[in-house]
Amino acid sequence: MAVFVVTTEDFDLLAPNEFSLQQALQAAAANNEADTIRFAAGVSTIALPNTSIVIDTEVTIDGDIDDDGRFDVTLDLGASTSPLVIDDGTGGVIDVTLRGLRITGGEFTPTCPSDAGNGARGADGSDGVIS
Repeated sequence: MAVFVVTTEDFDLLAPNEFSLQQALQAAAANNEADTIRFAAGVSTIALPNTSIVIDTEVTIDGDIDDDGRFDVTLDLGASTSPLVIDDGTGGVIDVTLRGLRITGGEFTPTCPSDAGNGARGADGSDGVIS
């Protein structure tokens, strides 16, 4: 298990001495283990692009920087209609933990009335749980 620390609020920044959330997700996927992504002090809001962000590996994304049980990092999903996708491409189940994160923005348009809910949806159409 590796711990990757995000050091910039720019989602996809590729710069020396900085590590973005996109880079951390890619590193976790390449590592093929259940990894943890944390955030450096000073990182508070990350605005995600208007495209889907795919989490395709078992990972914990921990936004509680000071371990006080409260969120310290906000993921701003903007106006994207499918901003956060959890899918490893196999149709199997992967464990993804979002801890200490405030998630704002984004839109979820259910395809039928029974789909109304918290916006979590598995790749196979099954309900997901955000708590």
